Amino acid sequence: MAAGVDTSPGVGASAALNRYWVSGPGRAKWADSATPYRTLLALLLKYMSSAKAHGLAAEYYHRVFGRWPGKGHGN
Repeated sequence: MAAGVDTSPGVGASAALNRYWVSGPGRAKWADSATPYRTLLALLLKYMSSAKAHGLAAEYYHRVFGRWPGKGHGN
């Protein structure tokens, strides 16, 4: 839970958080970086546990780029 907010996709306030990181001003903070997954992960780690941040970073990366982060994707 990020700052007391349920971050499950499409649940309550998490829908707004998802929009922020995937298509809003939050996306501008990470999507165009040389290492977008790592940049996003660092941003999310400020607000939640490592396990939650890794999962959300992978999900948001997938939503934006259409592929999962990992070797062979330039990250």
